Amino acid sequence: MKKIFILVFIEFFLFSFSQKKMDNVEFRNSAEVFTIKGLSQSTSIDCGNSKMIFLSGQVPLDKAGNLVGNDVEKQTQQVFKNIENILKEYGATGKNIVKLGIFITDISKTPDFRKIRD
Repeated sequence: MKKIFILVFIEFFLFSFSQKKMDNVEFRNSAEVFTIKGLSQSTSIDCGNSKMIFLSGQVPLDKAGNLVGNDVEKQTQQVFKNIENILKEYGATGKNIVKLGIFITDISKTPDFRKIRD
């Protein structure tokens, strides 16, 4: 029994070193986008032949951190400018966006947002 235990322990020890570490998740902040901790951070996951990029918390701040515009159209333009700058660092463009979720405080302004988005 003791020999079996030692053999199992040695095999376990050897197999534990044979595992490959997977560093396929990367967190990145663009120098072109003002960074607020918890916002403006992009995360990419290397899927082998492709890369998935996740963005969240994009707000209408310029590079210096100033709020841009006092209307939905100007603010939407700034948000999409920030998104394009982040995507550019990964070699992607807005045409690569698969899903876009938005938050607008005044739903009556949705048509103004759509003018810029489309």
